[in-house]
Amino acid sequence: MSELTYEGSFNVGKPAGEVMEFIRDLGRVAPCIPNVVSHSVEGRRGRVKFRVDLGDEVPIAELRRVTADTEIEVTPIEGGASYIISGRAAGGSVKVELTLTVKQGVGGSTVEWRAKASLSRALAMVRRFIDLDSMVRRIAQDTVSGIVKCMAGSSQP
Repeated sequence: MSELTYEGSFNVGKPAGEVMEFIRDLGRVAPCIPNVVSHSVEGRRGRVKFRVDLGDEVPIAELRRVTADTEIEVTPIEGGASYIISGRAAGGSVKVELTLTVKQGVGGSTVEWRAKASLSRALAMVRRFIDLDSMVRRIAQDTVSGIVKCMAGSSQP
């Protein structure tokens, strides 16, 4: 398996406790993943199917949009949440370990994220033809951005 690592941070105008509660609730996070086709969640585990736009890096237009079928498990960790995302897309398997850590800031919270993606040999071979690193980075950033947008718009029940 080939591994790719990405990280970043974002600010949310909400208290750390509220942000932490949100990111630990897979039922609230799953529908925030961009281009969700379907999802079902039971407790800390769920199945999420979503479309992935591979972008112009893929030379054949018909292959630019694929469906990813994933299983996701969220685990509360000190100061945040850890997600294990396993699934299949474009004929290969993918496993992503996503860690979100929340810190209280002035006027809101800062969430630091780190994603480590492990790609099957079939997907890793695609690197010869397309910029897979750029594509996976964009997908990770789009996913985190979707979660942030949902979180920023959510209110405490």
